Amino acid sequence: MFFAKRYRDSQTEYEFGGQDELRAIKIDCSGLIVNCYRYAVREYTEYTLPFFDASVKDFFLKYSVITNNPNPGDLIFMGDEDTDFPTHCFLCKNS
Repeated sequence: MFFAKRYRDSQTEYEFGGQDELRAIKIDCSGLIVNCYRYAVREYTEYTLPFFDASVKDFFLKYSVITNNPNPGDLIFMGDEDTDFPTHCFLCKNS
């Protein structure tokens, strides 16, 4: 959540398909998630992520586990009724 708040505080602009670094300030929902996880893993662990770019659909199909009790930092997926897969995701702020 720390890195997501840094994007928020830097007045980041939404741009579909955007995945700019923190100072470039144009990003979409999946780009925000990829970058926040990348920064957190690099800063706090010795691990690497299994992806460098991922769409909302990729996150949902390959990297998610369904839960009825999301915690702060978990991904929440949503989409339009006429689609088979989510089209947007966001970080859970409160449990």
